Amino acid sequence: MKIEETFYLGYTSKVHGKNGELVVKLDVDQPNAYKKLESVFIRINKMDNQLVPFFVTKTTLQNNNTVVIKLDGVEEVDEAKNLVAKEVYLPLSMLPPLKGNKFYFHEVVGFAVEDLQKGSLGIEMSKDFQFKQFFIEQDKCAMKVGTDGVLLGAWAKINDGNVLDIGSGTGLMALMVAQRNPNVVIDTIDIEENAFIQSTINIANSKWNDRVFAHHIALQDYAPDKKYDTIISNPPFFNNTYQSKEQKRNIARQNSLLPFEQLAFHVNRLLKSEGVFSVVLPKEAEHFVELAKKYSLYLNKKMNVFPNPKKACKRVLLEFSRKEAVLVVENLTIETDKRHIYSFDYELLTSDFYLEFKRD
Repeated sequence: MKIEETFYLGYTSKVHGKNGELVVKLDVDQPNAYKKLESVFIRINKMDNQLVPFFVTKTTLQNNNTVVIKLDGVEEVDEAKNLVAKEVYLPLSMLPPLKGNKFYFHEVVGFAVEDLQKGSLGIEMSKDFQFKQFFIEQDKCAMKVGTDGVLLGAWAKINDGNVLDIGSGTGLMALMVAQRNPNVVIDTIDIEENAFIQSTINIANSKWNDRVFAHHIALQDYAPDKKYDTIISNPPFFNNTYQSKEQKRNIARQNSLLPFEQLAFHVNRLLKSEGVFSVVLPKEAEHFVELAKKYSLYLNKKMNVFPNPKKACKRVLLEFSRKEAVLVVENLTIETDKRHIYSFDYELLTSDFYLEFKRD
């Protein structure tokens, strides 16, 4: 069966018991519709879109949007472990019917969306990202792959040892760091459940899944038994005076749940004495630099990011350490004066990741 003939049911989160059963985290609105599964399709390899069918011999619906399934032919725990963190699909024909003017997402992909007051809102689509050495799926995550994350993932100084990615979203920066430095073990944390699910899948489908680990937890509650050599973050940075309509995007892009004061406090708590912390912020949020000093975090390096030669600086990449030093300031312009024609410096910085950029 082709993947476009199916819908996403959820993902296998862990092994259950000693008989090779699997826990499936459901991503559906009506979990009770799937309490008696006869078969499922599992996406073993994200890169080829191939779905492998399995008969289901037992289904147990839990009370927390999970279902425990027993797959025919999977009898041992070690066999089941090979199927953890895999996407699970069902045929479109198994979707519960909707009433009234409701519709499923796959039914409107490719349709133009128009607001009665604001006019056209563009085309509704779901686009995944293929980088040179890894693949990012982003259909479940509120915050998609963007320039901010790519820039920080490519620019940040990465010490050998333990790395923490705060607010990891799709897992993009963590995978960039894993590609850049083979001598690191990376933890990612995100408070938003779908971001955690998305990053778990992206990490599992990468070749670095033995040293990148996702955690569904708030920074304020994160209490590991270690400190970090490197911390990176593409944090929320809208003030809480603005409330977006989509709550998941609200969580990912506001600092009401992670104020800058708390970010600095917890980075100080988790960073080693010789560690380095890198963050991307809007230009107008540079007051974070003075706030960070209260927690013995000193700005050592800064990159001003300009959209093109005619526009003002919009983003800053900041690198902090425990030591005060002479500040190194750099400038980067993303595009030339022609739209979608990128500057040499931007291509050079990101050429190890973007398919269209080649390193000389």
